[in-house]
Amino acid sequence: MSETSETTVVAGSMVKPLLETRNLQAGYQGRAVVQGANITVYPGEVVCLLGPNGAGKTTTLLTIAGELAPVDGLVMLSNVPTFTPMYQRVRDSGVAMVTEERLVFTKMSTRDNLRIGGGSVEDALELFPELQSRLTVRGGMLSGGEQQMLALARALSRKPKLLLADELSLGLAPLIVDRLLGAVRTAADQQGTGALIVEQHARKALRYADRMYLMARGQILLELPAAEAITRLDEIEEAYLRGTAETEEDHIERKRRKDKRKQWRRQRVRERELTRLTGNLVSTRKAEEDDNYFELERVRRDRAMRARRGKR
Repeated sequence: MSETSETTVVAGSMVKPLLETRNLQAGYQGRAVVQGANITVYPGEVVCLLGPNGAGKTTTLLTIAGELAPVDGLVMLSNVPTFTPMYQRVRDSGVAMVTEERLVFTKMSTRDNLRIGGGSVEDALELFPELQSRLTVRGGMLSGGEQQMLALARALSRKPKLLLADELSLGLAPLIVDRLLGAVRTAADQQGTGALIVEQHARKALRYADRMYLMARGQILLELPAAEAITRLDEIEEAYLRGTAETEEDHIERKRRKDKRKQWRRQRVRERELTRLTGNLVSTRKAEEDDNYFELERVRRDRAMRARRGKR
């Protein structure tokens, strides 16, 4: 595949990119954290956006989706500059978005979650037969892996032109991650869907991708075919990611802490309401003390792990 700034030649025909960003600057409240990002995705292509935490990957994805307005530069969909909000891009431009939060309607059944996306339930089940036996189960009762399958199946069953996926593998077992990335690859090969996926686990993601972009400190530093990136991954990690990329254990731990903090915030809201209603002080623990609790729990788990190893 030979690329130009606007088109690529495939089997003698000119194919325009589904997505192209031109000198994109993205950020919050008018302050750019991503500088001059130039990204293209073609039909039937899976592209990975890799980089350490804080590199600006999610900010870039949210700007492409229309959730954030660009600070500067252009987002082009099917070669047309696009300034519409996210819901219009989803409705009119064939864009599908899967976030790391696994946006599932917890009180609705799996079947209704699939229906509300506007796609075909049958197509969704063809992608993930595991959901067949869970169709009558509420979304909130599904496991983390099933919820992510549901979110991805809902997006792909609409047969989108462009899929944007943020951290599909967050906190999930490797087998589930392979199923999710395999479904993205299948949609690209069979439906011509272009996909831009943000991932922490470079080695696993590159097995299913065609190309990769490496982002660090808000800039695209490297673009490579996936096959070449795999052979140079040690070099890439040494030069750009050493000391910042997460291991799988770090990845799972970060998700666990995030979920725990959400749970504690909800608990504090209830405690403040009880204090207001009863006049009795229910709890004095503050959010600033959370890290201390996490550290005590880590020490306890490390001791338990050493004790188990000593018994073997």
